[in-house]
Amino acid sequence: MPPKRKRTAEEPADATTATKKRATKAAPAATTRKTRGDMSNSTPVSVPPAASSKASAPAKPPKTAPPPKAAAAAQPVPVKEPEYTLTRLNETFAHYADPNNQKMMSTEGLQRLFEDAEISMEGVVPLLLAWTCKSEEFGVITLDEWSNLRDLRVDTPRKLQIAMDDLSRSLYSSSTHIPAPLAAVKKKKGKKPEPEPEPEPLTEQGIDVERKAAAARQKFKEFYMFCFTLMKNSEARVLDMETATVTWSVVLQEKFTIVARLQEFIQAHPSYKAVNKDLWTMTLEFCYAAENKDLMNWNDDESWPSMLDEFVAWEKSRRPEDVEMAS
Repeated sequence: MPPKRKRTAEEPADATTATKKRATKAAPAATTRKTRGDMSNSTPVSVPPAASSKASAPAKPPKTAPPPKAAAAAQPVPVKEPEYTLTRLNETFAHYADPNNQKMMSTEGLQRLFEDAEISMEGVVPLLLAWTCKSEEFGVITLDEWSNLRDLRVDTPRKLQIAMDDLSRSLYSSSTHIPAPLAAVKKKKGKKPEPEPEPEPLTEQGIDVERKAAAARQKFKEFYMFCFTLMKNSEARVLDMETATVTWSVVLQEKFTIVARLQEFIQAHPSYKAVNKDLWTMTLEFCYAAENKDLMNWNDDESWPSMLDEFVAWEKSRRPEDVEMAS
């Protein structure tokens, strides 16, 4: 049995300790390593520690709050008009009154009123307002005339706009426009006139429609006749033709398409200088009778003002082929 030798100071106490020392000498420094090209540089380069051999599971993205829902488009909040008061009615008039006459609203004041109410001065509304107020002069409203708006409970420009829209709709709505029966009877050469067929009896609903149409027609006629009085000079008995044609275009043309052809006839015949009350009245009746009707079959025996008879003859002369067909 060989003798035991003594352990020197350089040798480790056991194999485990020796293994650890050998591993320490062989392992490269984890934090300070120099490259071959940087041996002269004494600054150490930091090297990250080796990644773990076990593949780690991908990290789950953090949960985020769902995006907020898009806010609905803001709806304009309708402005509620204040309750009607007589005081506000007078205050509104004073705001637009003539600076030199606080009891009168002149054309300038009416223009400002219509601008604030967003109403056009070019259409029929100025005449409707004059009719509602029972004005005696076009383009002028007195304080007493303005007070007639209390029946409509109008005391602000916005309420005026609503009231005029409603009035215009009631007079010009297609549902209230039922033309009167045509007075003419269709004729055939060498034969007696054919009588018109008997109308079918009206139902209760039909009677109600006829009643409303008749009331709307009467209301429109009152407005139409008011315009004749308003637009002529107070002392005159007739309306000059230029003013009459302009008023017809504003008051009638939207309701009756035949008015455009009637105005064309008047322009082609400058000999007509004025319109009296009878011609003004019968022109409306003629429009009801002739609207959407064939004037080739117009009854010449009916009593109409001469200007309207000549208009019918002029219309027939423009369509000679229709004359040949009718004969």
